[in-house]
Amino acid sequence: MEDLNDQDYKDILSGKSMSGYKVIEAPANWKKIELATRQGAFLIEPKDFV
Repeated sequence: MEDLNDQDYKDILSGKSMSGYKVIEAPANWKKIELATRQGAFLIEPKDFV
């Protein structure tokens, strides 16, 4: 699995943008996951997927 920090933003031209998805796999008994991005931190819990 690629590290979430492996994304290289140097290839984006000035004034342009990039979009896409990151996929992670959590263990079956997970309680919460915190993702930190340039837009902020996100706390994800199982109840968010009900």
